[in-house]
Amino acid sequence: MFEINRKEFGAFVSALRKEQGLTQKELAEKLFISDKAVSKWETGVSIPDTQLLIPLAEALHVTVTELLECRRSENDTMDISETETLVQKALHFGSESTTRPNWRKHAPMVGACAVLAAFEDILLLRTHQAMAPLTATLFLMYLLPLIFSIYFCCFIRETLPRYYDENRITAYSDGFFRMNLVGIAFNNRNWPYIVKVGRIWSLFTLVGTPLVLSLLSIIFPSGDDMQWAQLAVLMLYLGGLFIPMVYVAKKHE
Repeated sequence: MFEINRKEFGAFVSALRKEQGLTQKELAEKLFISDKAVSKWETGVSIPDTQLLIPLAEALHVTVTELLECRRSENDTMDISETETLVQKALHFGSESTTRPNWRKHAPMVGACAVLAAFEDILLLRTHQAMAPLTATLFLMYLLPLIFSIYFCCFIRETLPRYYDENRITAYSDGFFRMNLVGIAFNNRNWPYIVKVGRIWSLFTLVGTPLVLSLLSIIFPSGDDMQWAQLAVLMLYLGGLFIPMVYVAKKHE
């Protein structure tokens, strides 16, 4: 098994950081981690997780290959043996795995909620004339929680990489999805609760939003009044996600 020499890696990162005129704190801020993590890399105590390789390379203006080799590349091409060596290094470097939910387990529930919500929206449009001018908005308020429901129930990571537990990281990134809760550090102690809030919120808003709008259409029969009511629903919609998430994340941090 090929392994990266931590001392060489740390010295290389330290030299690159100084070339860019960055302090350890400034480099850490670019990667959304603590400066202690950068210090550990440079002293050879630890090495970054695989997912940090690309942003670290970009911040230091080198390639990932150069990071893995702990030296600047003199040639643009490598022979097969060199490529194989790098692949094995990368595999060892990222041997830690994270888990994702079994989408087959959650898909029926998401599908049932989606069908029920669509039925509610159609019924709402047919029975409340004040909602007719707001059809596009209603569709958007159906589509957004549906997308979040699919992601939170079927695709979001259920565990985080180990470096989240070893460092104070305040941002989560996974493909198109980005999350940053002010003053909150993500780790495997609070992450399951954050995921649970996301699932409950997305499914509840998917099914519950048409019911709330139906009630508001009775209280505010005027189209102008309904626009203000929808704004209130949107504020509750966003607050219903972030306030509980911040609460559980802080409680279990």
